[in-house]
Amino acid sequence: LLKRRDDVHGIVNGIDIQEWDPETDHHIPHNFGRDDLSGKDKCKACFLRSLDLDDDTSVPLIGFIGRLDRQKGADVLLDALPSLLDTHVCGEKVNVVMLGTGDEQLEVRIRNAQQSFPDHFRGILEFNVKAAHQIIASCD
Repeated sequence: LLKRRDDVHGIVNGIDIQEWDPETDHHIPHNFGRDDLSGKDKCKACFLRSLDLDDDTSVPLIGFIGRLDRQKGADVLLDALPSLLDTHVCGEKVNVVMLGTGDEQLEVRIRNAQQSFPDHFRGILEFNVKAAHQIIASCD
């Protein structure tokens, strides 16, 4: 491969560090950086309100962004929701948001989870760049 490195092309997994930089990201309501994280809590509170969830930023927020497919682990997260979101089981509150489209059965499960856990779960079943940026900026 080293001899043919000029012939090998591909897309590297990862993020564009300029597009997703929370110090300059225009998709989030409050910018922040490693030296001043105050904007992160503000982003989280705004995002939780936009989802009609309690805006208590001390409650951990777990996010999933991706194609809704078993290969990506969406089913694993959905299987874990009852344990994660039932405060009698885990003892603590947590919020979960999932963004994506794909497998119809997984989309149905997300809709059902939203009905089962209306205070702590939201599914966004669409391709939404702004919401993806807000999830990344808001999650713990």
